[in-house]
Amino acid sequence: MEITVENLYEKIKNNELFMLIDVREDWEFEESNILNAINIPLYSIPNRMNDFGDKSQEIIVFCKSGMRGNIAKNLLLDAGYANVKNLIGGKIALD
Repeated sequence: MEITVENLYEKIKNNELFMLIDVREDWEFEESNILNAINIPLYSIPNRMNDFGDKSQEIIVFCKSGMRGNIAKNLLLDAGYANVKNLIGGKIALD
Protein backbone atom coordinates (compact mmCIF):
# COMPACT_ATOMS: atom_id res chain seq x y z
CA MET A 1 0.00 0.00 0.00
CA GLU A 2 1.16 3.51 -0.77
CA ILE A 3 0.01 7.05 -0.10
CA THR A 4 0.54 10.22 -2.10
CA VAL A 5 1.83 13.50 -0.70
CA GLU A 6 -1.58 15.04 -1.38
CA ASN A 7 -3.35 12.33 0.61
CA LEU A 8 -0.87 12.72 3.49
CA TYR A 9 -1.45 16.49 3.59
CA GLU A 10 -5.22 15.87 3.59
CA LYS A 11 -4.91 13.50 6.56
CA ILE A 12 -2.82 16.06 8.45
CA LYS A 13 -5.26 18.87 7.60
CA ASN A 14 -8.20 16.76 8.82
CA ASN A 15 -6.39 15.81 12.06
CA GLU A 16 -6.73 12.13 11.26
CA LEU A 17 -5.09 9.71 13.64
CA PHE A 18 -2.10 7.83 12.25
CA MET A 19 1.51 7.16 13.15
CA LEU A 20 4.06 8.89 10.88
CA ILE A 21 7.41 7.10 10.90
CA ASP A 22 10.58 8.56 9.38
CA VAL A 23 12.86 5.58 8.65
CA ARG A 24 15.84 7.69 7.61
CA GLU A 25 19.07 7.72 9.62
CA ASP A 26 19.23 9.87 12.77
CA TRP A 27 21.46 12.46 11.09
CA GLU A 28 19.03 12.80 8.17
CA PHE A 29 16.16 13.34 10.59
CA GLU A 30 18.16 16.00 12.45
CA GLU A 31 18.85 17.89 9.21
CA SER A 32 15.16 18.10 8.31
CA ASN A 33 12.00 16.42 9.49
CA ILE A 34 8.24 16.54 9.35
CA LEU A 35 6.28 17.81 12.34
CA ASN A 36 5.00 14.94 14.50
CA ALA A 37 7.06 12.31 12.65
CA ILE A 38 8.82 9.74 14.81
CA ASN A 39 12.34 8.78 13.77
CA ILE A 40 12.85 5.02 13.78
CA PRO A 41 15.70 4.25 11.37
CA LEU A 42 15.11 1.30 9.05
CA TYR A 43 17.89 -0.82 10.58
CA SER A 44 16.25 -0.60 14.03
CA ILE A 45 12.69 -1.54 13.02
CA PRO A 46 13.04 -5.30 13.62
CA ASN A 47 14.14 -4.63 17.22
CA ARG A 48 11.44 -2.01 17.85
CA MET A 49 8.27 -3.75 16.69
CA ASN A 50 6.64 -3.08 20.06
CA ASP A 51 6.99 0.68 19.49
CA PHE A 52 4.33 0.70 16.77
CA GLY A 53 1.33 0.10 19.02
CA ASP A 54 -1.96 -1.42 17.92
CA LYS A 55 -1.49 -3.58 14.83
CA SER A 56 -4.68 -2.21 13.28
CA GLN A 57 -3.78 1.50 13.49
CA GLU A 58 -2.70 3.33 10.37
CA ILE A 59 1.06 3.71 9.99
CA ILE A 60 2.65 5.84 7.28
CA VAL A 61 6.37 5.35 6.70
CA PHE A 62 8.74 7.44 4.63
CA CYS A 63 12.41 7.90 3.85
CA LYS A 64 14.27 10.16 1.44
CA SER A 65 13.02 8.72 -1.85
CA GLY A 66 10.72 5.81 -1.01
CA MET A 67 13.00 2.77 -1.17
CA ARG A 68 13.72 2.38 2.56
CA GLY A 69 10.11 3.26 3.28
CA ASN A 70 8.98 0.37 1.09
CA ILE A 71 11.28 -2.03 2.96
CA ALA A 72 9.96 -0.72 6.30
CA LYS A 73 6.37 -1.12 5.09
CA ASN A 74 7.03 -4.75 4.18
CA LEU A 75 8.73 -5.47 7.51
CA LEU A 76 5.72 -4.10 9.38
CA LEU A 77 3.22 -5.95 7.19
CA ASP A 78 5.16 -9.19 7.70
CA ALA A 79 4.99 -8.58 11.47
CA GLY A 80 1.18 -8.40 11.32
CA TYR A 81 0.55 -4.65 11.10
CA ALA A 82 -2.48 -4.43 8.85
CA ASN A 83 -2.64 -0.78 7.74
CA VAL A 84 0.83 0.34 6.66
CA LYS A 85 1.49 2.77 3.81
CA ASN A 86 4.68 4.04 2.21
CA LEU A 87 4.82 7.69 1.10
CA ILE A 88 5.32 7.74 -2.67
CA GLY A 89 8.51 9.65 -3.47
CA GLY A 90 9.52 9.95 0.18
CA LYS A 91 10.70 13.21 1.75
CA ILE A 92 11.88 14.48 -1.63
CA ALA A 93 8.26 14.56 -2.79
CA LEU A 94 7.38 16.76 0.20
CA ASP A 95 10.05 19.38 -0.49
